[in-house]
Amino acid sequence: RINGHLFTTIDRMQVLLDTGIPISMGPEQGWYFMHELHPMSQGYLGLTLENIRQFVDAPIHVLMGTDVLKKKCLLFELKRERISFSSRPLIRSQHNFQLSLLMGVPGLNIDVSGEACEMFLDTGSKLSYVSSAFTKGLISTGTEKDFYPGLGEFETEVYEVELSLGDLAFTLR
Repeated sequence: RINGHLFTTIDRMQVLLDTGIPISMGPEQGWYFMHELHPMSQGYLGLTLENIRQFVDAPIHVLMGTDVLKKKCLLFELKRERISFSSRPLIRSQHNFQLSLLMGVPGLNIDVSGEACEMFLDTGSKLSYVSSAFTKGLISTGTEKDFYPGLGEFETEVYEVELSLGDLAFTLR
């Protein structure tokens, strides 16, 4: 993780894993990954890779979007700071979750404060977003700047919200 964003290094390149964007971006027209050539866009909703570098405040050689990620099976081992990619399901994990696509972004069924809901899984965002109904009665931990393609940079209140995914419990900001 760099500045709250999910990165990995592939062939000595800093790759931002972003399930919240339907295309991949890079400086070249194509990028070889797992023996396939993947098309790279030069921009999305008015944003370039350089704009995203500035927002994230980190070097990015490739932004890997859902056009590539949805074709792969991923195993996230965040405590070990490792992500594995495969063309077939990885059966080593004790936690496997079926993802749905919500407007092209992966979605998960989760439990927030005892209420079942569906959540966007946007690995390109350092913050998670929930309905204000879930933050009623919570005390803000402050404000942070964030950005979203097509919307640009904005400032938002930040809360810590408890959620569960199967038998896993998390606190998201």
